[in-house]
Amino acid sequence: MTSPSFSSTCAIIPAAGKGTRMGVDKALADLCGRSLVSRVVADCRVAGVEDILVVRCDAAGALPDDLQGPVRTVLVPAGGEMIDSIRAGISKLPAATECVVHFPVDYAMVGAETVALLLAQLAAGAEIVLPICDGRPGHPVGLARKVAEEALAPDVNSLRDVIGRDRSRVRGVSVNNPWVLRDLDTQDDLRAAAAFLGCG
Repeated sequence: MTSPSFSSTCAIIPAAGKGTRMGVDKALADLCGRSLVSRVVADCRVAGVEDILVVRCDAAGALPDDLQGPVRTVLVPAGGEMIDSIRAGISKLPAATECVVHFPVDYAMVGAETVALLLAQLAAGAEIVLPICDGRPGHPVGLARKVAEEALAPDVNSLRDVIGRDRSRVRGVSVNNPWVLRDLDTQDDLRAAAAFLGCG
């Protein structure tokens, strides 16, 4: 897959959770010989994302050495919510960033093709882009920077609050990819993903 470089786009990869249900740090969980965070970073690179921020708990283990290209780590205190990770990432966006891809690490099966579709819509002027599969919105989410920064407001409790504020800003992109709807939350999820990839 060959994609243009989206030099004004930054991916924020929340990876600060404890992974309680999975039993291991999700970012470092192994899927067919690669960590979930390595897979997400690689998909972003293939899709053309220039800058990548990985949000980690300040007590978490180090990221693997095989990440594709330079990645910046943003640290948050343990025990926070997803909105805390989102805000931490947004607060560290490079000055040149115009578009943001919110790509939680537990959606590591999504693939670069879906990310590229979101980026194309953002480059065309969309403010919020959601992948739609079987009529349902999923992840990752594409956001114009000015929209992403709305998550910094104290009355915002989740990214859904921002998305739902003005539905006229939301553009859906149809994908034939059920993994946009399915996070990897448990060991059973990992086994299902490995079976799908043919390595389980």
